Amino acid sequence: MFEPLDLYCERCDPSFWAEPFNAFSNFAFVIAAVAVWWRGRRQTQKGLAGGRIAHPALPWPVAGLVVLAGLVAIGSALFHTFATRWAMVLDVAPILVFQVWFLWFYLRIVPRLSRRWGTVSCTLFLAAHGLVMLFPRDLNGPAWFNGSLNYLPTLLVLGGLGLYQVQTQTRLPYRMLGIFTAFALAVSLRTVDLWICEWFPVGTHFAWHLINGVVFFLSIDLLQQQFVLTPTGWIADGPAGDADSLNESENKSR
Repeated sequence: MFEPLDLYCERCDPSFWAEPFNAFSNFAFVIAAVAVWWRGRRQTQKGLAGGRIAHPALPWPVAGLVVLAGLVAIGSALFHTFATRWAMVLDVAPILVFQVWFLWFYLRIVPRLSRRWGTVSCTLFLAAHGLVMLFPRDLNGPAWFNGSLNYLPTLLVLGGLGLYQVQTQTRLPYRMLGIFTAFALAVSLRTVDLWICEWFPVGTHFAWHLINGVVFFLSIDLLQQQFVLTPTGWIADGPAGDADSLNESENKSR
C-alpha cells in the first residue's frame, strides 16, 4: 500500500511534487463545484426576493454531487503527489461514488424509474465496472489503454443516456450528448498520456482532469436543472409515482 507508483508521463521520480500539472489541474473539480453552488445560491436569493422563506442553496441530491466533486479533487491531488496504492484508493473511490450517485438520481428524476429499477440499473453499472477489471492486463496496461478501459461502462451509459435525452426530453435535450463527447475526449487524452511522453514530457493526464472539470459541471448542473424552487423548498420537477419520495425526503431534510 505504501510502495511508490509510476503510472503517468509527468512523474519522473518518487518525490512529492513530481507531477505538478497533474496535481494542480484538480482545481478544475473545485471550480466546477463552486460554480454549481454559486448558481444555486443565486436562485435561492431570487426566491428570497420573491418573498419565499430561506432554503438551502442546492437540493440535497445536487449538494451531494458538489461534495463528491470536492472529494474527487482531494483524492486525485493526493494520488498525484504521494503516488501510492492507498492514495490510488482515495482517488478512485470518490469518482465511482460520484458516478453511481449521479446515475441513481438521474434515473429517478428524468426517466422516472422506481427505486427498484434504479437500484437494478446502478447494480448493473457496478457489475460492468467489475467485469472490466477482468480485461487482460496487457490490453488495459501502459502499452495500450493505460487503464482507460475502466471507464468503458461510463462511456456506454453516457452515450445511451445522451440518445435517450435527445429523443425524449425538451429540457436541455443535447446536454448529455455534450457530456458524452467531452468525456470521450478526456478518456482519449488520458489514454495517450504515455504514448506521447517522448515528444511531450508533461503528458496529457492533466488535460483529463481539466476536461472532466467541465464534465462534472455539466453533469451536476443537468441534475440541478431538474429541480425548481417553490415556497416550500426545492422540488424535483418531473418525478412521478415512487419518485415523489425525493420531494418528501427534501422536505424532511429541512
